[in-house]
Amino acid sequence: MRRVGPRRWSLLLLLTVAACDHSEPFKLAGPEPLGPYSDASLRQLTFNRGDDRDPSGRGDLVVFSRLEPERSDQDRCLGFLPAQGGTLLRLVCAGGPWPDDRTDAWLNPIISPDETRLAYVRQAGPVGGLGPSERALVVAPLGAPAEPEIAMAGGFPLPDGRFADAARRLTWRDDQTLRALVGAELVVTLPGAVRDTVFTPFTLVDLDVASGTFEPAPGVTAAAVYANAPDGGVWFVREDERSLAESVLRHASPDGGPVTVLDTLPGEVVDLTNLEGQPVVVLRLISSAELLTVESGVHIVDLEAGRVERVGSVVDVRRIWAMPGTRHLLLERRSQLGLPWSDLWLLELP
Repeated sequence: MRRVGPRRWSLLLLLTVAACDHSEPFKLAGPEPLGPYSDASLRQLTFNRGDDRDPSGRGDLVVFSRLEPERSDQDRCLGFLPAQGGTLLRLVCAGGPWPDDRTDAWLNPIISPDETRLAYVRQAGPVGGLGPSERALVVAPLGAPAEPEIAMAGGFPLPDGRFADAARRLTWRDDQTLRALVGAELVVTLPGAVRDTVFTPFTLVDLDVASGTFEPAPGVTAAAVYANAPDGGVWFVREDERSLAESVLRHASPDGGPVTVLDTLPGEVVDLTNLEGQPVVVLRLISSAELLTVESGVHIVDLEAGRVERVGSVVDVRRIWAMPGTRHLLLERRSQLGLPWSDLWLLELP
């Protein structure tokens, strides 16, 4: 593997066939019921006894990260579903159909805008180990995700001196540029001896998949969640500006101009997506002060009307993804059976 400069990843080519200023905010009202939207449009897509995460999709295809409970190596594979739900079309695992002595986790799969390629995070380590010993960002043909064209391994030396060893929340800026939150990752043990990872984001970067170079996205500092805005810029919420009480939603322009403060939302923004030019957020807030209960629901931020509106009564949402060109939202929701993993749902808006 050839050595690269301090702002490049090590680039391993596997040829298969050949990141301020603020303007004055406007004021958003508190969350209100959104009349036409109801739970009648909510449909469960996966019923895996394991864990389904990181849903995204484009065209007529949904892709996600799937924990296979039958595999002794605890691999996370890539699952493919029709956009309207139904039978699993494909399941692609690092070790093929048979378990081995490595735990491979394929995470955050994202289909390119031209629907020819797939990007995802690949991690691997010994079965039963404390965490992954290998990490890479992979770009592969959509039809052959296990046969990468490019695998970018290593980490991100950032201009502020920090070193990011992991990438999460991938999106495509265009067919040749990936965006990713980069930061530090730790493996923790939850109650019940369930292991999970804690990712601390540092910044958002744009990566040229052909050259392996990366640059911080202009104006986007300390982002915890983000979505690509219609003008090529970024909607984002900083890690230090979100809590159960409120979160500040910002917009960074694509040319590095002033960052606009859109306003303060009444809760913690857990995730953010772009639905036909409107920000849609997963908002975690206190639903009952007397009972001290917290819920995570879907809300549309209406920038023109200056308000945020609740979508139905769907709760326990962790991640959200708007299917391009549709009014469909893919949701990652906590299991309704009380288990420590997630299932995927489809929320169809009129």
